[in-house]
Formats: sequence, structure tokens, C-alpha cells
Amino acid sequence: MDLKKLIEEREKYLKEQEEKKYLNIKIERYSEPFKLRKPTAEEFLDLCAKKLGIKDFNKKEINQKLMENPERLLKDMSNFIFTFFIEPNFEENSAELMAELNVESRGEIIREFFELHEIANIFKQLVEETAKDFEKGKNEKVEKIKKK
Repeated sequence: MDLKKLIEEREKYLKEQEEKKYLNIKIERYSEPFKLRKPTAEEFLDLCAKKLGIKDFNKKEINQKLMENPERLLKDMSNFIFTFFIEPNFEENSAELMAELNVESRGEIIREFFELHEIANIFKQLVEETAKDFEKGKNEKVEKIKKK
């Protein structure tokens, strides 16, 4: 086999793998989609189990958690989205953005740019895409967690 061809195939494969790490999300009032990094299994499970208290992913439990403390849920969703939104879209770190926008938290940065329904939509798309990856078994860490 030709070495150049082998290197080209490897580069193509690596590019495809890199693209799978990101999700393009379209927000109606913006013309261009935003690029978000998909959460790892550990990041997603940490949010759901530890921060939101969701252990069984059924609609009843999720709705119950939404109604218990909507302000905390908004804060947790905003902070979660910040982690995956800022990294691929901005070079600034959170402290610089907080100072520039005169806000006190990472979640407030997200709330400066997006309306509540947009935050919920972004969160929903992140969760749906992560769930698809879990189902397809693309994430090796998920498989390890399932085996435990």
C-alpha cells in the first residue's frame, strides 16, 4: 500500500472523529449555527445524577425535577451549556467574559446571549444527541459504565 494514501486515509478518519465530538445547533434568531462540544458520558451522568438528581430517565421523573426547583435547574443547565459552548466558540476564558459582560457567573454569561426557551432548546439538543451516542454505543466510557 502507498504510504501517502495511508496517511491521507488516516487524516480523513481523524477529521471525521473530531467532527463527531461537536454538535451544530441552530438558534432561530441567529443566522449561523453554533458549534458545541458534546459532553462525555461522565460529564453527562455527573450533571444528571449529581446535580439534577435524575436517576431514571423517564418523563415523569424529569418533569418532577423541573417543577421542584426551576431556578436551580436553569442555573445548572446554563452552567452545563457554558462548558460546551464557550470552549469551541471563544478563545476568552470565563473570567474575561464575566468582566466584559459585568456578570458574576458562567451561567449568567449564557443568559446574556440566549433567552430562556433558547437555553432549554440548546440543553434539549445536547441531551438528545448525547443519548443517541449512548444508544449507539459510540462512547467507550458508556460501555464501561454499563458493565459496572
